[in-house]
Amino acid sequence: MPLVLCIDDEFGIRHVVRLALERVGISVAEAPSAQAAVAQFETTCPDLVLMDLRLPDMPGVELARHIRAHYPSVPVIFMSASTELSQAAEKADVHAYIEKPFKLAQLQSLIQETIAAHGSSAIGVETTP
Repeated sequence: MPLVLCIDDEFGIRHVVRLALERVGISVAEAPSAQAAVAQFETTCPDLVLMDLRLPDMPGVELARHIRAHYPSVPVIFMSASTELSQAAEKADVHAYIEKPFKLAQLQSLIQETIAAHGSSAIGVETTP
């Protein structure tokens, strides 16, 4: 089962993301901050990172660059209501971004397509050509 790390300081967003992704067979780990996310990588490497652009302890662009530098095979997707979202996504060289508020079906589709395109980085999800 694929694993997504959802990084957002708002519990409600993490909870909704978890429920939406678990409905389509994707496990979700949660982190409320950049520091918690980095610690999460010490125990497991997710197949995908879905993260807010604005975090309480580090700018999302900086965390995304850290993840891309240390875990280049793990795709990163920004989610934010910020008007700077597309520029930040380009600056951090993330795979994609999704604007808040988003439709759950749109999120599920984006996550599933990204995992299928990138395969599994950690837990052996098999994709067939």
